Amino acid sequence: MHIGGCSGMGERLLVVIPDFPCPAISGSHLRDLQQINLLSDLGIEPHVFSFLSRDEAPAYEFDALDGRVSGITTARRVFPGGNAVRVRIARNVRYLFPPRAAGGAYEKAIYPNAIPYDAADGGERVVALVKALRPDAVLLRSYFIHYLPMIKALGVKTIVDAHDCESFMAREMVRAQRNPLLKLTGLLAYAAIRRQERSYMALCDELWETSAEAVARVRNSVGEAMSRVNVFPLPSALDLSR
Repeated sequence: MHIGGCSGMGERLLVVIPDFPCPAISGSHLRDLQQINLLSDLGIEPHVFSFLSRDEAPAYEFDALDGRVSGITTARRVFPGGNAVRVRIARNVRYLFPPRAAGGAYEKAIYPNAIPYDAADGGERVVALVKALRPDAVLLRSYFIHYLPMIKALGVKTIVDAHDCESFMAREMVRAQRNPLLKLTGLLAYAAIRRQERSYMALCDELWETSAEAVARVRNSVGEAMSRVNVFPLPSALDLSR
Protein backbone atom coordinates (compact mmCIF):
# COMPACT_ATOMS: atom_id res chain seq x y z
CA MET A 1 0.00 0.00 0.00
CA HIS A 2 1.14 3.54 -0.76
CA ILE A 3 -0.52 6.61 0.79
CA GLY A 4 0.36 9.77 -1.06
CA GLY A 5 3.97 10.64 -0.28
CA CYS A 6 4.40 7.99 2.43
CA SER A 7 6.18 5.04 0.89
CA GLY A 8 6.65 2.99 4.01
CA MET A 9 9.56 1.27 5.74
CA GLY A 10 12.22 3.47 7.28
CA GLU A 11 10.34 6.75 7.18
CA ARG A 12 10.09 8.79 10.36
CA LEU A 13 6.81 10.64 10.74
CA LEU A 14 5.44 13.06 13.32
CA VAL A 15 1.63 13.14 13.50
CA VAL A 16 -0.01 16.21 15.09
CA ILE A 17 -3.67 15.85 16.10
CA PRO A 18 -6.09 17.96 18.18
CA ASP A 19 -7.24 15.19 20.54
CA PHE A 20 -6.04 11.69 21.37
CA PRO A 21 -8.27 9.27 19.43
CA CYS A 22 -8.56 6.41 21.92
CA PRO A 23 -11.22 5.68 22.79
CA ALA A 24 -12.77 7.06 19.62
CA ILE A 25 -15.91 9.03 20.43
CA SER A 26 -16.23 11.15 17.27
CA GLY A 27 -15.77 10.95 13.53
CA SER A 28 -12.56 12.96 13.79
CA HIS A 29 -11.16 10.44 16.27
CA LEU A 30 -12.00 7.61 13.89
CA ARG A 31 -10.24 9.33 11.00
CA ASP A 32 -7.14 10.09 13.08
CA LEU A 33 -7.06 6.49 14.27
CA GLN A 34 -7.49 5.33 10.67
CA GLN A 35 -4.46 7.36 9.55
CA ILE A 36 -2.29 5.94 12.35
CA ASN A 37 -3.38 2.38 11.59
CA LEU A 38 -2.81 2.79 7.85
CA LEU A 39 0.67 4.21 8.47
CA SER A 40 1.43 1.31 10.80
CA ASP A 41 0.32 -1.14 8.11
CA LEU A 42 2.83 0.56 5.80
CA GLY A 43 5.59 -0.16 8.29
CA ILE A 44 5.66 3.39 9.64
CA GLU A 45 5.31 3.77 13.41
CA PRO A 46 4.78 7.52 13.78
CA HIS A 47 5.43 9.61 16.84
CA VAL A 48 2.08 11.11 17.83
CA PHE A 49 1.80 14.57 19.33
CA SER A 50 -1.75 14.95 20.60
CA PHE A 51 -3.48 17.68 22.48
CA LEU A 52 -5.91 16.59 25.20
CA SER A 53 -9.41 18.05 25.37
CA ARG A 54 -11.17 15.78 27.85
CA ASP A 55 -11.22 16.84 31.47
CA GLU A 56 -9.51 13.79 32.93
CA ALA A 57 -6.45 11.97 31.58
CA PRO A 58 -7.94 8.58 32.62
CA ALA A 59 -10.55 9.21 29.93
CA TYR A 60 -7.85 8.27 27.41
CA GLU A 61 -6.55 4.83 26.50
CA PHE A 62 -2.94 5.58 25.60
CA ASP A 63 -1.94 1.91 25.52
CA ALA A 64 -4.43 1.30 22.70
CA LEU A 65 -1.73 2.40 20.25
CA ASP A 66 0.98 0.11 21.63
CA GLY A 67 2.83 -1.45 18.70
CA ARG A 68 1.37 1.13 16.32
CA VAL A 69 3.38 4.21 17.24
CA SER A 70 6.97 4.90 18.24
CA GLY A 71 5.98 7.34 20.96
CA ILE A 72 3.30 9.68 22.27
CA THR A 73 3.64 13.27 23.45
CA THR A 74 0.67 15.17 24.86
CA ALA A 75 -0.26 18.69 25.89
CA ARG A 76 -3.53 19.92 27.34
CA ARG A 77 -5.55 22.49 25.41
CA VAL A 78 -5.92 25.92 26.99
CA PHE A 79 -8.84 28.30 26.65
CA PRO A 80 -7.38 31.77 27.35
CA GLY A 81 -9.43 34.31 29.25
CA GLY A 82 -12.58 32.27 29.61
CA ASN A 83 -15.75 33.26 27.79
CA ALA A 84 -16.47 36.70 29.26
CA VAL A 85 -18.03 39.31 26.97
CA ARG A 86 -14.86 41.41 26.80
CA VAL A 87 -12.85 38.31 25.85
CA ARG A 88 -15.26 37.43 23.06
CA ILE A 89 -15.19 41.01 21.75
CA ALA A 90 -11.39 41.08 21.78
CA ARG A 91 -11.32 37.72 19.99
CA ASN A 92 -13.64 38.98 17.25
CA VAL A 93 -11.58 42.15 16.82
CA ARG A 94 -8.49 39.97 16.27
CA TYR A 95 -10.38 38.01 13.63
CA LEU A 96 -11.09 41.24 11.78
CA PHE A 97 -7.80 43.04 12.47
CA PRO A 98 -5.18 40.34 13.12
CA PRO A 99 -1.97 41.58 14.78
CA ARG A 100 1.17 41.18 12.72
CA ALA A 101 3.44 38.38 13.92
CA ALA A 102 6.94 39.39 15.00
CA GLY A 103 9.89 38.14 12.97
CA GLY A 104 10.27 34.38 13.23
CA ALA A 105 6.99 33.98 15.15
CA TYR A 106 3.68 32.66 13.92
CA GLU A 107 0.24 34.22 13.84
CA LYS A 108 -0.97 33.11 17.23
CA ALA A 109 -4.50 33.04 18.68
CA ILE A 110 -6.19 34.65 15.67
CA TYR A 111 -7.59 31.60 13.90
CA PRO A 112 -10.78 30.24 15.53
CA ASN A 113 -10.09 26.51 15.26
CA ALA A 114 -6.54 26.89 16.56
CA ILE A 115 -7.00 29.18 19.58
CA PRO A 116 -6.89 26.54 22.38
CA TYR A 117 -3.87 24.89 20.76
CA ASP A 118 -1.98 28.13 20.19
CA ALA A 119 -2.66 29.05 23.83
CA ALA A 120 -0.92 25.80 24.79
CA ASP A 121 2.10 26.92 22.70
CA GLY A 122 1.23 24.41 20.01
CA GLY A 123 3.51 25.91 17.38
CA GLU A 124 6.48 26.02 19.72
CA ARG A 125 5.85 22.45 20.86
CA VAL A 126 5.65 21.13 17.29
CA VAL A 127 8.88 22.90 16.31
CA ALA A 128 10.64 21.51 19.41
CA LEU A 129 9.52 17.97 18.52
CA VAL A 130 10.64 18.35 14.90
CA LYS A 131 14.08 19.44 16.11
CA ALA A 132 14.27 16.60 18.63
CA LEU A 133 12.88 13.77 16.49
CA ARG A 134 14.13 14.91 13.07
CA PRO A 135 11.25 13.27 11.17
CA ASP A 136 11.17 12.93 7.40
CA ALA A 137 7.69 14.44 7.37
CA VAL A 138 5.05 15.99 9.60
CA LEU A 139 1.38 15.06 9.15
CA LEU A 140 -0.83 17.64 10.82
CA ARG A 141 -4.51 18.56 10.91
CA SER A 142 -5.65 21.55 8.89
CA TYR A 143 -6.28 23.44 12.15
CA PHE A 144 -2.52 23.87 12.37
CA ILE A 145 -1.54 25.05 8.90
CA HIS A 146 -0.25 28.37 10.26
CA TYR A 147 2.59 26.29 11.77
CA LEU A 148 3.72 25.29 8.27
CA PRO A 149 6.25 28.12 7.69
CA MET A 150 8.12 27.18 10.89
CA ILE A 151 8.16 23.47 9.98
CA LYS A 152 9.19 24.11 6.38
CA ALA A 153 12.03 26.34 7.61
CA LEU A 154 13.48 23.21 9.25
CA GLY A 155 13.60 21.43 5.90
CA VAL A 156 10.85 18.92 6.70
CA LYS A 157 8.16 17.73 4.32
CA THR A 158 4.61 18.59 5.41
CA ILE A 159 1.34 16.75 4.86
CA VAL A 160 -1.99 18.28 5.84
CA ASP A 161 -4.94 16.07 6.71
CA ALA A 162 -8.23 17.93 6.30
CA HIS A 163 -11.55 16.52 7.45
CA ASP A 164 -13.27 18.80 4.91
CA CYS A 165 -12.78 22.40 3.84
CA GLU A 166 -12.79 24.37 7.12
CA SER A 167 -14.02 27.62 5.53
CA PHE A 168 -16.87 25.79 3.79
CA MET A 169 -18.03 24.32 7.10
CA ALA A 170 -17.76 27.73 8.81
CA ARG A 171 -19.82 29.33 6.05
CA GLU A 172 -22.50 26.66 6.31
CA MET A 173 -22.73 27.32 10.05
CA VAL A 174 -23.24 31.02 9.35
CA ARG A 175 -26.00 30.24 6.86
CA ALA A 176 -27.79 28.05 9.40
CA GLN A 177 -27.58 30.67 12.17
CA ARG A 178 -30.73 32.77 12.72
CA ASN A 179 -29.56 34.96 15.60
CA PRO A 180 -28.20 38.20 14.00
CA LEU A 181 -25.45 38.69 16.58
CA LEU A 182 -24.28 35.11 16.37
CA LYS A 183 -24.44 35.32 12.58
CA LEU A 184 -22.14 38.37 12.71
CA THR A 185 -19.61 36.68 14.99
CA GLY A 186 -19.82 33.59 12.78
CA LEU A 187 -19.01 35.74 9.74
CA LEU A 188 -15.95 37.13 11.48
CA ALA A 189 -14.79 33.60 12.34
CA TYR A 190 -15.43 32.51 8.75
CA ALA A 191 -13.32 35.41 7.43
CA ALA A 192 -10.45 34.40 9.73
CA ILE A 193 -10.62 30.73 8.72
CA ARG A 194 -10.74 31.66 5.02
CA ARG A 195 -7.70 33.91 5.51
CA GLN A 196 -5.85 31.05 7.24
CA GLU A 197 -6.57 28.70 4.33
CA ARG A 198 -5.57 31.23 1.68
CA SER A 199 -2.39 32.21 3.52
CA TYR A 200 -1.05 28.79 4.45
CA MET A 201 -2.73 25.77 2.85
CA ALA A 202 -0.70 25.94 -0.36
CA LEU A 203 2.55 25.80 1.65
CA CYS A 204 2.11 22.09 2.37
CA ASP A 205 3.71 19.47 0.14
CA GLU A 206 0.66 17.25 0.20
CA LEU A 207 -3.00 17.47 1.20
CA TRP A 208 -5.11 14.51 2.27
CA GLU A 209 -8.84 15.19 1.90
CA THR A 210 -11.98 13.21 2.57
CA SER A 211 -13.50 13.33 -0.93
CA ALA A 212 -13.28 14.84 -4.40
CA GLU A 213 -15.96 17.34 -3.36
CA ALA A 214 -13.88 18.47 -0.38
CA VAL A 215 -10.83 18.81 -2.63
CA ALA A 216 -12.83 21.07 -4.95
CA ARG A 217 -13.91 23.22 -1.99
CA VAL A 218 -10.32 23.69 -0.85
CA ARG A 219 -9.18 24.55 -4.38
CA ASN A 220 -12.00 27.06 -4.64
CA SER A 221 -11.05 28.64 -1.31
CA VAL A 222 -7.30 28.79 -1.84
CA GLY A 223 -7.14 29.40 -5.56
CA GLU A 224 -4.44 28.78 -8.15
CA ALA A 225 -1.69 28.31 -5.53
CA MET A 226 -3.11 24.84 -4.76
CA SER A 227 -1.94 23.65 -8.18
CA ARG A 228 1.54 23.25 -6.65
CA VAL A 229 0.27 20.86 -3.96
CA ASN A 230 -0.05 17.10 -4.40
CA VAL A 231 -3.66 16.40 -3.42
CA PHE A 232 -4.53 12.89 -2.33
CA PRO A 233 -8.19 12.03 -1.63
CA LEU A 234 -8.30 9.66 1.33
CA PRO A 235 -11.86 8.81 2.36
CA SER A 236 -12.75 8.26 5.99
CA ALA A 237 -14.15 4.96 7.30
CA LEU A 238 -11.78 2.74 5.35
CA ASP A 239 -11.57 -0.88 6.41
CA LEU A 240 -9.13 -0.93 9.33
CA SER A 241 -8.97 -4.70 9.66
CA ARG A 242 -5.52 -6.21 9.23
